[in-house]
Amino acid sequence: MFDHPKRAVALVDGGPESSLPDLLVVITNRVLECCKERIIGAEIRIGNSVENGGVSNPRCGVITSMESGESLFFSCNGMVGRYVTVTVPRRTEHLILCEVQVFGLPETSNGKLISMDANLPEVPDGAPNVALKGVSSQSSLYNHFGDSRNSIGGSLSGDYSKMQCSQTIFELCPWWTVDLKEVHVVFSVGVTNREDCCWERINEAEIRIGDSREWGTNPRCAVIYSLGPGETAMFNCKGMKGKYVTVIIPDREEKLSLCEVQVFGLPAPPEENPLPEITEKVVMREGLSGQSLVFPEEGIQDYAVLHPSVPIDLTKFTLCLRVSTEFVRPPGGHPLLLSQ
Repeated sequence: MFDHPKRAVALVDGGPESSLPDLLVVITNRVLECCKERIIGAEIRIGNSVENGGVSNPRCGVITSMESGESLFFSCNGMVGRYVTVTVPRRTEHLILCEVQVFGLPETSNGKLISMDANLPEVPDGAPNVALKGVSSQSSLYNHFGDSRNSIGGSLSGDYSKMQCSQTIFELCPWWTVDLKEVHVVFSVGVTNREDCCWERINEAEIRIGDSREWGTNPRCAVIYSLGPGETAMFNCKGMKGKYVTVIIPDREEKLSLCEVQVFGLPAPPEENPLPEITEKVVMREGLSGQSLVFPEEGIQDYAVLHPSVPIDLTKFTLCLRVSTEFVRPPGGHPLLLSQ
């Protein structure tokens, strides 16, 4: 807990030789319900100034809302700096941070950034880890220590013996998936590797996102080429949409072990359903008896326009419609029989 008479400040120093393009910052709030609101209004700032704890450095994002124990992801769009600061400005407050994750790459010796895809979407108010409320499953279970739910427990511990990780048996194409329960726009996926042994097993695993339970048909977000013991890596999924997030080791026999999978995203906006195309039928012939109108497809807004050849007294006019069910359905249409 940090307490300051004027402002609360937490500073992370990347080290004397570092200047990171801090693409991603993840903040985790405390679990206790009593104090979750203390972090509201906190700012994330990144830069090379250490004066006053770095509060004058450029701002990456603002925490406008956060639940107890929740983790929020912020895209800092390639901001460069040695210091990452979380500060609650303009009020006296306790600042409590349960985890601050900073994902970036160091500058090269000549001052140029290491080449990487930094095309991250704007998420000014943060995106939560929606995997925490999802339902997990995996292709098999190695033993009771390796339940699939261990990978969405909110802990970054990589110790399998403490039931912190999931694990399958040795099999061809092992997979783990989380059902987000509804379609989300996924900005980033974080994967934490096992640290007590066998960390090389995850090499060449793929992250796939989509609406199908069959992982092979969902688009690929990224390939995990390698992860060190206990290492957490963040993968940019560029706003891919899907209900299922799957980690799969394709094309080989292996055990898949995952100690945490974080999925940062927001519910996808509802699709705008266009109004069905309206089919208009105009009857110009004299007499309606026995005439039929064929509509290409069923639609609740289809209608027929009748043009009488002589003026009609509507107070004495009756139009009877009979839906044809006894006729063979013509190709591509539904017959409607009109009778006087």
